Amino acid sequence: MTQPPQFLEIAVPPEEEVGVYANVLAIWHTQDEFTFDFAVKQPSQLRPSEEGGENVHVPARVVARVRVPPGQIFEILKALNENMTHYERAFGEIRRPQNVFEIGSACLPGLMRRGCDLSGPWHLPRCRLAGMTPI
Repeated sequence: MTQPPQFLEIAVPPEEEVGVYANVLAIWHTQDEFTFDFAVKQPSQLRPSEEGGENVHVPARVVARVRVPPGQIFEILKALNENMTHYERAFGEIRRPQNVFEIGSACLPGLMRRGCDLSGPWHLPRCRLAGMTPI
């Protein structure tokens, strides 16, 4: 006997309907989960560099953190790809960001940073963390 098809019904509570704005996404993982930190860039600041010059630091405030089991990652990538395809058909090609940011301890507490390349596939940053495999 076959089971009837299942349909997922997503209910958004009224207080969550507006959502939050994010213009930065940092992704990192452990063996058990992928963590998506959605953040908003704050005003940039000039700071002295270790080499004697200056660097522009762009702080980002996390507005939402979502943890996902590894088995869901392919479904997320598939959904993003499908939605990007539909978007680009309707509105034209999405321009890729040209900026490259390094993610500091303010965004990823307790973890050493290596950097975040915004030119990665799926228009999501590929973050490399010390002691972890790049994603």
